[in-house]
Amino acid sequence: MKVGKRLTWLSAGTVIVVALVGGSGSVGISKLVSALEGATHTRQVMQKLDELMFHVMDSTAAQRDFLFSGQKPFYDSYKLNADQAAQTLQDLRLLVAKSPRQLDRVDKLGVTLKERRDLLRESADALPSAGLVGAAEKLRLSDWLHLQKEWTAICREIRA
Repeated sequence: MKVGKRLTWLSAGTVIVVALVGGSGSVGISKLVSALEGATHTRQVMQKLDELMFHVMDSTAAQRDFLFSGQKPFYDSYKLNADQAAQTLQDLRLLVAKSPRQLDRVDKLGVTLKERRDLLRESADALPSAGLVGAAEKLRLSDWLHLQKEWTAICREIRA
């Protein structure tokens, strides 16, 4: 074989090896980028869940402060946090919109949160007419454990 042919075959072999290495590297990088996007999405969803629970707990605390003190700043804080919880729930729905299963769980949580919010509002509205005892009775009717169970189920599903 002539030197020219050998160099041609050697060059062709080198090109094939470089193409294989480049192709496998590209596939590997693509998989890593996809995994990073999935992890980032999960982190964003978990942060929204944490933010949602913060607003729910803060609105509950402010509502109870309002019941015991009757002061308007506590009522305003309760309303603000309740509204922020509703907005955070909508943001969470947008984040999980591609997964019907997770969207269903978020919707169930939304129904539970709405029931809780309605009871908090009813008890706050009952304070002027029914007094502290009547308002506290309305609050007692809320099922906080049900909300916690829904919350835990969603977090477990998302982590899985």
